[in-house]
Amino acid sequence: MNIISSILNRELITPESKLNIIWTGGDNEFFKIFIKKLNHNIVTVENLFFTHNFPQLIICNDRLSSFDKTKQLSIQYHIPVLVVDHIPKNHLISKEQIPLLDNLPCSYKIAINKEIYLSWGSTQNEIINFNISDKNSLEYWDTIIHTIAKRIFLL
Repeated sequence: MNIISSILNRELITPESKLNIIWTGGDNEFFKIFIKKLNHNIVTVENLFFTHNFPQLIICNDRLSSFDKTKQLSIQYHIPVLVVDHIPKNHLISKEQIPLLDNLPCSYKIAINKEIYLSWGSTQNEIINFNISDKNSLEYWDTIIHTIAKRIFLL
């Protein structure tokens, strides 16, 4: 039931839609405030089972902190993942391990600066910073969120 409802629910997304976003990992409270300023519903994994709304997107902050949980939720709800890396790759992770950590279904990866992008071997799709006082920054992130949420789920 979760899969069908989630798929149908995502088909109705418009650029003005208020989305239900699963928020995983990450300690960057400033980024969380930034995303909340976009007026989407932020749902934590712990609260997910008590909500009556189906999630349309997962924002995975720092893929290392919640990779397995994010992958499970993405498959369970058939929803895409927006990976936002806030910290450089840990030196203990080898280049051979990076493809394993890139293997999230239907994902789009963002580094918030060039140093992070280069540390991961340039595997992110984009480098995008965020600025809560910049209207263009807010609009661009909102466009990305809506675009990724509409993606067809593929494993």
